[in-house]
Amino acid sequence: MSTFSGEDQTPASTTTIKLKSGEEIVLQEAIVANLVRAYVGIKTHPQKTSCRIIGQELTKDEMKKGFAPWQLLED
Repeated sequence: MSTFSGEDQTPASTTTIKLKSGEEIVLQEAIVANLVRAYVGIKTHPQKTSCRIIGQELTKDEMKKGFAPWQLLED
């Protein structure tokens, strides 16, 4: 499934989770990758037991070309 993200409206890969209630949660590939990276980082680290990730809207100066303005960033 494809959707559009960012101001340039480029296609982005998505994952859709369908709930029993009929609702759908659509996650962009970057969000899933960030969650997996955080999970693996915690599970493979000898002492780390948690990680805080915050959704943040980046300014035009902070954004990289082709990336969505909303990003998950490690706190």
